[in-house]
Amino acid sequence: MYLLEVHLFRNGVIVMKWRFWLLLDLVILLVILGCSAKVMVPPEIDLTRYERIGLVDFSSNIKGNTSEFVTQKLLEEIRLSQEGLRIVKLGSEDKILRSIQEVKMDPETIREIGKKHKVNAIFVGDLSISSIRPEIKTYRTEIFLPARSMRIKSEVELTMAAKLLGTENGSMVWADSAQGTAKVANVRMLKKQETHARKLPPDGVYFEAVDPEGAYGELVRNLIKEITADFKVSYKRVWKGMNLL
Repeated sequence: MYLLEVHLFRNGVIVMKWRFWLLLDLVILLVILGCSAKVMVPPEIDLTRYERIGLVDFSSNIKGNTSEFVTQKLLEEIRLSQEGLRIVKLGSEDKILRSIQEVKMDPETIREIGKKHKVNAIFVGDLSISSIRPEIKTYRTEIFLPARSMRIKSEVELTMAAKLLGTENGSMVWADSAQGTAKVANVRMLKKQETHARKLPPDGVYFEAVDPEGAYGELVRNLIKEITADFKVSYKRVWKGMNLL
């Protein structure tokens, strides 16, 4: 830092004095900007190396059209990230496993999926509720009967996880996850016997959103952008050659 001191004189007497600090940091910043260039960095994961990529529907403990909605948004984002990709939707994990008479996703199953659907890699993923901070209202079927269910307006934390699996040997090529929160109105919490009868998650918490876009669409899109960053071009600054006199 440099100190610049200015005196104001009147009849030979100092009547006012200012001190100015010239920050060296500002000068350094200007030099850096003038001596650097912005260059493109290729994606960390090059999806174009795969001739065909399969996309398995995302699983979710959120009821409604969540699986279809998330899978479609992910497909759109991946296609925007790299040109010329051939991606085919394979359907739900249960449907795929039944088609090859398997019960779980292991390396051998992944290889079988690759052979059957002629894909070199597959995306699999999950969107789940990881926490809920509710505002609860109870509802009864009759006035004098115990509450059957609770309708909740709450702040919900969603976790999205995804993996890219190579079908040549069934190994994991890439994986990432992201979390975020959203205010959601149509959430229910049911009693244990009701969750079993309706084949709902054992914790009894689920969304009733008929319209996923309106309920949590913005959050889902943000999570997808975050986990697909490895497939996109990025930019960084590098030093240019300098001629010092």
